[in-house]
Amino acid sequence: MPRRRKPQPVLIVWVDAVAEAGWQPNESEPELHECHTLGWLISANQHGYRVATTVSHGEHNATINIPRAWVRRVVKLSI
Repeated sequence: MPRRRKPQPVLIVWVDAVAEAGWQPNESEPELHECHTLGWLISANQHGYRVATTVSHGEHNATINIPRAWVRRVVKLSI
């Protein structure tokens, strides 16, 4: 049976879209928000990163999937 990889604590810095519902002038510039996600790296592939807030007994919960194209920086942490 293959050994399970232990989740790695990480900080991921990424950008997200900003939605607005009101009227805006046509000269408005595009706006993105920088986000910081701190958690446990569950998996990563060519499409993105899966990060959980909690891990326990080989399981995890409260995950976010961040597209790789949106990621600016991944910092592996040691606790």
